[in-house]
This record gives sequence, structure tokens and C-alpha cells, in this order.
Amino acid sequence: MRKYLHDYDRYLENELRKLAESTISKTNKEKIREFHNFKYSMGVGVPRLVRLLGTLRLSAERLKKDFDKVERKDYEKMIGELRSDGLS
Repeated sequence: MRKYLHDYDRYLENELRKLAESTISKTNKEKIREFHNFKYSMGVGVPRLVRLLGTLRLSAERLKKDFDKVERKDYEKMIGELRSDGLS
């Protein structure tokens, strides 16, 4: 395992815990975990995994829909809200 300046393994554990405790749907949680396993098996680094999982979890919380039911207009609305909140 690669050694990092920061404790990214702990960050990853925390992000997976946040995912488990999140109010998002079981379907989205399962899809995010599958994505995590796929990316990990492809050799993506732990810092990148932490960032990706956090982004997906927060997106699912904002969208309040299953990823497979989200349409372009939903993403556009979310991006608009993020911009108006100064978060993008």
C-alpha cells in the first residue's frame, strides 16, 4: 500500500461510514459501493477514491433521486444551486 502524507486510509473509512449512515436510497448506496470497488480494482489511488465517493454521496443527497432516474434537468438544477450557494 502506498504511503501518503495525510491519513487517507482513515479518510476513506470515514467516507464509507458517512455513506452507510446517509439518508440516500439503498440503490444509490449500492451503486456508489460498486463504483468504489470497480475504481479500487482498477488501481485508483485512495485520495482520489475519497474525493469521488464524497462527491457522489453529496450529489445523491442533493438530488434526492436514484442515479438511474436522474435526468439532465436535475443535474442542471443541482449545478445552478451549487453555483448560487458559491460551492462550484
